[in-house]
Amino acid sequence: MRDRFVFLDTEFTQLSESACLISLALVADTGEQYYAEITNGWSVDSCSDFVKSIVLPQLTPLEYGRSALQAGIEIQEFVESLGRPVKIVTDCADFDWCFLCQLTFDVGLWPQNASIHWVHVSSLLSKEEIATYRAAAPHHALKDARIYADLFNKSKK
Repeated sequence: MRDRFVFLDTEFTQLSESACLISLALVADTGEQYYAEITNGWSVDSCSDFVKSIVLPQLTPLEYGRSALQAGIEIQEFVESLGRPVKIVTDCADFDWCFLCQLTFDVGLWPQNASIHWVHVSSLLSKEEIATYRAAAPHHALKDARIYADLFNKSKK
């Protein structure tokens, strides 16, 4: 049984060690997806100008808003619902992986079927495919994760 790849992307307040999570998406190579916008733990005042102008206007908290705890519970449920072994794929372990771990692993919610080791997207996609992603990325966690999953699926054909 082949592992299932799940593409992870996040948006956060600023590109620094004091960054706080704003949103997180997981998109499976088979199309299932999870997306949440975190309603606690960050403020607009802590956001960079880039985040204020590009990321925040794309948010829809009435539809996707979740507390960090609720998001962690839902992430665990989502990943476990995928069944077979899951490998999380990211292009930014310093932020994406760390935020995923904060929501799940650090509070005892790590999915039973998920590897505790992340996979870098460059091991699945070519430099050209990654460049295509970077040119198209709208800086919305769900849309960005979908782009990677789509590129992966196209590369398998």
